[in-house]
Amino acid sequence: MLTGHTRPMRRMAEAARHPFLIAALGLALLAGCGSSNGAAEEEVRQTVRAFGQAFVQARETGDGKPGCDVMTGEAEKQLGDFISARANIDPEVYLFGHTCGDVVLLAAEQDVDPDTFERISSTDVESVQVDGDSATAEVAGGAQHRLERSDGRWQVSEIGGLE
Repeated sequence: MLTGHTRPMRRMAEAARHPFLIAALGLALLAGCGSSNGAAEEEVRQTVRAFGQAFVQARETGDGKPGCDVMTGEAEKQLGDFISARANIDPEVYLFGHTCGDVVLLAAEQDVDPDTFERISSTDVESVQVDGDSATAEVAGGAQHRLERSDGRWQVSEIGGLE
């Protein structure tokens, strides 16, 4: 007779374990989010390195297009406004007919002073903070770039260090 009573007790004990199982699965999922945040941080670092390297390559090769692949239209406009202000010419006039690659090349070749060029072309990422689809990356020299993730890919949306 005792065996008849232990079976329901065993079932109750098994049922009581399910909340622990659910809690354990929840913790595992949270841990997985942490590792994907680490992956996002690495993606941001790679994007910032590619952004900096694009300016160096533009100066060396005369091709600014790779810089456009890792920045948003807002960052392109910011860069265009910056270099036209340095030239003391209205951005609409100065940049008329120029592609994004032209803007990157202008910035890389002539229109940015050496200290500013050093900040925007830095590939030495000192810190990264990711918040969902937005991130901030600080590079050597203190410039902070802001990035956005769209369609699964990170791009510089605000260029730090343009002074």
